Amino acid sequence: MTMGQTLSNSSSSGAPELTPGVLDVDPVLAIGQEPVDADADLKDLLRWASDLQQEQPMVLGYPEALDFRDQDLAPLLDVLANNVGDPGSRDASGVSAKAHELAVIQFMAATAGTTVDEVYGYVTTGGLEGIERGLELARERLPHAAVYASDQAHYGVRKAARRLGMRVVSVPSRPDGSMDPDELRLRIAVRDYVPLGTRGARRQTPPRRHPDGDLRHYLPRRLRRRGDPASSCSRREVRSTCTWRLPWAE
Repeated sequence: MTMGQTLSNSSSSGAPELTPGVLDVDPVLAIGQEPVDADADLKDLLRWASDLQQEQPMVLGYPEALDFRDQDLAPLLDVLANNVGDPGSRDASGVSAKAHELAVIQFMAATAGTTVDEVYGYVTTGGLEGIERGLELARERLPHAAVYASDQAHYGVRKAARRLGMRVVSVPSRPDGSMDPDELRLRIAVRDYVPLGTRGARRQTPPRRHPDGDLRHYLPRRLRRRGDPASSCSRREVRSTCTWRLPWAE
């Protein structure tokens, strides 16, 4: 298989044919219907691993760390540890890593200033699952709350929020990459004064809010300097038709 080949219709042997085309990757791999040579596949995988290891001097930890050696842990590749149930519960099969999982949870609880008796947690399969689980718990406690995320936040935050039906408010970051607290305060204030409900939604006028008239007087001055959208709402309710759709709200 050569560079610049792409897949076309299957051949009589069941494997897809390769025709010159779009994919500029080398090599272009194809999955066929016929058995393959296991030894040849193993050699290809080992060659691929060697190619990846040659990239190590040029990878400083992003997107992945490569400065590790797992040869001593190779026997673990021959077993499957499946943690069934809560970390602190007994596992009937005996094939689990719950002792290690519980140790991680105890460490994280201590780091947060609490104990496993006061909090609940488990070890996820990766960062993305951890983000989604965290947002899921937040939605259970505050079902109508927005998610305020830095513009430097991991893409998984917005991806998980979309799956969970949660609104994301993007907050600019400072030069060092941390979330700008002033920008966060501004967006929280705007969300309080200017509801971001869906079309047709209504909400009663909260306390200390003028019952009718132009709401611009109650927006933070900083926001008014950025742009002063004209809008007014009827008495006792704020309609979605007069809601400002702010550019940082996704």
